Amino acid sequence: MLLVIGHAKGRVENKLKDLGSYLPLYKAVLEKHWNETRKFLDEDPIGTTKEPKDVEFVEKVIRRISPENLALTDRNGETALSVAAVVGNTYVAKLLVNKNPHLPNISGNFGFPIHKAAEYGERDMIWYLLEVTRDDIESSPFVGESGAKLLIDIITAEYFDIALHLVSRYPEMATSEVQGVGSPLTVLAKISNAFPSGNVTLKFLEQIQERRRDQHDALELVKRLCAEILELDDAKAFSYLQQPILIAAKLGTHEIIEVIVKTFPPAIWAADEENHNIFQLAVLHRRENVFNLIYRMSDNYKHLITRYVDHPQDNNILHLAGKLPSSDRLNLVSGAALQVQRELHCTYATFPNRSHKQRRKDPMDDAISLFSSVTCILTFLSILTSRYSEDDFLYVLPSGLIVGFSMLFISITSMMIAFSSAIYLVFGHIRAMIVIIAGSVLVLPVTLYVLLPPLHRILFKSDFIGHRSSRNQSHRILH
Repeated sequence: MLLVIGHAKGRVENKLKDLGSYLPLYKAVLEKHWNETRKFLDEDPIGTTKEPKDVEFVEKVIRRISPENLALTDRNGETALSVAAVVGNTYVAKLLVNKNPHLPNISGNFGFPIHKAAEYGERDMIWYLLEVTRDDIESSPFVGESGAKLLIDIITAEYFDIALHLVSRYPEMATSEVQGVGSPLTVLAKISNAFPSGNVTLKFLEQIQERRRDQHDALELVKRLCAEILELDDAKAFSYLQQPILIAAKLGTHEIIEVIVKTFPPAIWAADEENHNIFQLAVLHRRENVFNLIYRMSDNYKHLITRYVDHPQDNNILHLAGKLPSSDRLNLVSGAALQVQRELHCTYATFPNRSHKQRRKDPMDDAISLFSSVTCILTFLSILTSRYSEDDFLYVLPSGLIVGFSMLFISITSMMIAFSSAIYLVFGHIRAMIVIIAGSVLVLPVTLYVLLPPLHRILFKSDFIGHRSSRNQSHRILH
């Protein structure tokens, strides 16, 4: 323990000692004492890697230092150009590169200077370093994982025009990946607000115009990346496109899905680890704009896609529509009533093969069942609260029973129809035996009700019907 503490203390003391050795240079720079600065630089040129604040003073310092000394690095392996790239000081960067053109191709512990500019979102610096960084030598930031990281950093900064330029210049970047991050298209798919389907509030005309340019560049970048991925064999192309299209389905970026499917149609069969395809993910995450793409498919594909079931729950697309969405999607509208209305809208969207008339069939059955049930209850209540006079027994009671039992029959029948429709929609395409068993069981209550003796006696054998029929006979004397 004492050894560890002593070692840590030693490192702190060494660091303070190193920093303290540059204190005279720091004071000389702040006070703009050129003679003292020049004297220090003659003794220790590495001091120029500290960030300068006065441009004129920096010009004098850079002219004083040799090109070899400008290539010296700090503890992180960073040159003065990397520091200038971080802060976006393009003027100083030009001074450094003019003195030593090899600086842009010197890599530190965290990448080349252009990586630092992309990481910190310095747009002008990125464009400048693209001009002066060489790609014809071994130490190049445009190849392999280094090139993929550069492209991903630029995409993350949402400089899609620069990214387009890079992919056009170095097509191999489109199919490169960074460990733990993924491919450039995967990263781009996560930036949903870069596309027209994203929700971004803009206040001024300039912002709107700039956003439209960015959206156009982003969409063109997707097309270019997909075109380069298409050059791979089918298995690799599918693996590269699977993750981006699933991410786009979750985030509701239908533009990416359309481009990917148009470029590589088999990508529409992509599924996640739970066997959710893009339309099931759209239902789970309530992305109507993605699910609506199913209406642009042929009937055969619609049928196949909607029959998908997940693992291990074996849920179909209707089951997924019944699941509660995430809070961010549910709270898009305020109030329970509007949330229910939105959920109903999403549920109806999961019936692509049903016509408008068919969609209203189940609610109509429910409405008939409700109306007949209420009528039946009110009829029987009127009978129970009757005065039980002679006329009540002669006319009101029989007619009331006829109306009540008839409404009860209609209610049971319509309720069975609505329930049968729901059973068919849920299990009809995957478990036909369940539908047959349920249908057989549902016929039983209706059959028993029809065969009940009281109903026939009331309808056909009651004194009420006999009395009515006797009144309708002829008045001619029989004998």
